Amino acid sequence: PLWRSYWIKRIGTLYICATPIGNLEDCSFRLLTTLKNVKVIAAEDTRKTKVLLKRYGIDTPLIRTDQHQEKKQIQKLDTYLNNGEDIALVTDAGTPNISDPGSLIVKELLKKNHTISPIPGPSALTAFLSVCGVLSTQFIMGGFFPKKESEAKKVIEKNIKLNYPFVFFDSPKRLIKTLQW
Repeated sequence: PLWRSYWIKRIGTLYICATPIGNLEDCSFRLLTTLKNVKVIAAEDTRKTKVLLKRYGIDTPLIRTDQHQEKKQIQKLDTYLNNGEDIALVTDAGTPNISDPGSLIVKELLKKNHTISPIPGPSALTAFLSVCGVLSTQFIMGGFFPKKESEAKKVIEKNIKLNYPFVFFDSPKRLIKTLQW
């Protein structure tokens, strides 16, 4: 009966939102709608997320969930979701849990049976592969490149034997040094 639906408590959804990588105009309409309509945005760095929100006139409140705060904020996020409020999880640029914080939040909230939904967006990896001139029907993603030269050499030696392109992330500050190894 219809009257029973009034007694069912709505549980919120955690949206895992991919944010632009370098160009704020790479936002999807779906991302902007999500950021505008959630109760709170859990952000890796609230200062960087504020730049994105200001650009699009979004005033949704932010809470910090960087790698140092992630574990501490899980209970707060759980409470929002249990109260029927939706949350967006964002990182500085790219997708949470792809070489960025977010995995702990997702893991713990999945254990509590919360609904988690991805909001896809720009991908540095596929953007790079699309213009590199190498057939990329298969490739290996290695995450962030090791900072120590000895570790980096081991990774290169291990992967060079494979017959696939392998891709790593690196900081713009370290890229020249890395390429010189």
